[in-house]
Amino acid sequence: MKRSRLSQVFLKDRGVVLRLLSFLPPPQETGTILEIGAGEGAVTTALLEAGYAVTAVEVDPHWASQLAERHPDLTMVNASILDLVPNQLVRTPATLVGCLPYHLSGAILRWMADHAEDVSMAILVLQDEVVSRMAASAGTRERGLLSVVIQSTYAVKPLFKISPNVFWPRPRVWSRVVRLDRRDDARPVEELQAVWRVAGALFQQRRKMIGGRIERLYGPSIRAYLEDAELDLTRRPETLTLAELELVTRAVLDAGSSKSVV
Repeated sequence: MKRSRLSQVFLKDRGVVLRLLSFLPPPQETGTILEIGAGEGAVTTALLEAGYAVTAVEVDPHWASQLAERHPDLTMVNASILDLVPNQLVRTPATLVGCLPYHLSGAILRWMADHAEDVSMAILVLQDEVVSRMAASAGTRERGLLSVVIQSTYAVKPLFKISPNVFWPRPRVWSRVVRLDRRDDARPVEELQAVWRVAGALFQQRRKMIGGRIERLYGPSIRAYLEDAELDLTRRPETLTLAELELVTRAVLDAGSSKSVV
């Protein structure tokens, strides 16, 4: 049964599910798997059969109760993952698995970034287009705020594509499995949030050169400082690397600009 009000799309092909699980470490090397969006339970069932301990989060009470009845050894949480934090659910740093609801994928990915210090890795099913944006390098058309936020916390490894034909109901787009691994060199999330705010402000006018935007947001002194640092301010936001965005952010914070980091 489809619960259309929640935009649910269910992965039905067991071969695809098992291929997805093949990218996980073996059960003896992981703690409890935190599954986001269990739905009908195709991935949940395969995880349990493979010997993993699983805590599943499912917002739909119908499927939550169905899975809890079917799998007594499953820890089921009937809630939105956006209302929870990982260390409330499993021992952290956690391993996440999930076929994310497409309409909430951006919000859940941001949730993962906000809690990156409690997530060691994730294997996710997302729209292929979203994975392309997550993995986009500086200077590419797909580069955006999502690229910056995810890449500042995780190493992004796109895996295999999934045809619409293996889902029910059939979506109109291809999907892809992606693996995210927490970066050993990632700065604390509390520090990165300022970088994300600066990046978000610049990407609001992604067709504009960054120099004018920086001056309007943070003042001429910040622009002058960045020019002295030899940052080319005629570039567009999608060309900036993470290191360059961190440079802009440090300039704003160190100057104590009267305008906040947006």
